[in-house]
Amino acid sequence: KPTDKTPYRLPTTYRWQEDLFELCNIRTLNRDRMCKVMKDLGMSRIFFLGDSLGLNMGQSFWKLTGHKDNPTELGSLDPNWERMVQCNPDNNEDDFLVTVVRTDQIIENDKPVDEEQKFKNCAAYCYPWSEHYKSYDEDTLFIANTGPHFQSHHRFQVTFDEFVAKIDSYNRPRDIILWRTTVPGHPHCYEPSDQKPFNSYMDYAATELTDTYSWDKFIGYNDYVAKALDERKREDGDFIIAGDKSASSIPSRARIELLDVYPMTVQRPDGHVSSGECAECPGPESGNSKDCLHYFLPGPPDWWNNLMYSHLLDLSPQGD
Repeated sequence: KPTDKTPYRLPTTYRWQEDLFELCNIRTLNRDRMCKVMKDLGMSRIFFLGDSLGLNMGQSFWKLTGHKDNPTELGSLDPNWERMVQCNPDNNEDDFLVTVVRTDQIIENDKPVDEEQKFKNCAAYCYPWSEHYKSYDEDTLFIANTGPHFQSHHRFQVTFDEFVAKIDSYNRPRDIILWRTTVPGHPHCYEPSDQKPFNSYMDYAATELTDTYSWDKFIGYNDYVAKALDERKREDGDFIIAGDKSASSIPSRARIELLDVYPMTVQRPDGHVSSGECAECPGPESGNSKDCLHYFLPGPPDWWNNLMYSHLLDLSPQGD
């Protein structure tokens, strides 16, 4: 419980601080800052696509942009939602839409899917998303990830390649796609030694790197994406200046960039659902299985959004 001395949960008090290249510190987002960078980039919608961790990022974004309400109805098990962010109380010309869709593997099929009724149409829940994405007339910032639901490199690579091909087939060259890297959990998150961040990746790897749930394969998955996007960038050459609407500036295909949250997240074993902050939450003493993958909010996923915002500033012609 909060006290005068410790009013905030400890996992919310850490900051990602750059000590080698101080000018490269992560900039934190709020509503005004996000409204400005979306306007500078010419984007009128941000679309979060992914599994339950992607939903976590979407909810974090909603809160970081100053909203006190929950983006979905309290008690609703429908994971998908869409809300408008109001940028100016006097008019709506700079408002932007936030769309969140759950898909644990980014695949689509004709099978019924309903999380509330436990209808799974893939390894878990893969709600349709492509029609909703491509039918929107304005430019979109698209945050995507498959989720940690693949046990083989081949299956992951095929799914990622199919996703990129699908994006290109929609002919939305002015959209910006950020692929969020896949992050593992921390199998010992409930132990006292895991109640604060690791000082380095080596500290993480020494105790937490595990083949449980194929978490150890995520390094290879992320490496494949990084190399594929680097090759794509070389093929495309120089990009247009974001926000330039002139016909001569339209690129041949959408820009796809890497949003690499892996390094900062593996160093955060604290703040998980089973980290011991909540007596009723799954933990080593409860009869429920431990959850050392998902985080409470506020928590580490907030920094995924801050990193995203910093990346958008780098893409924006206006910068800071």
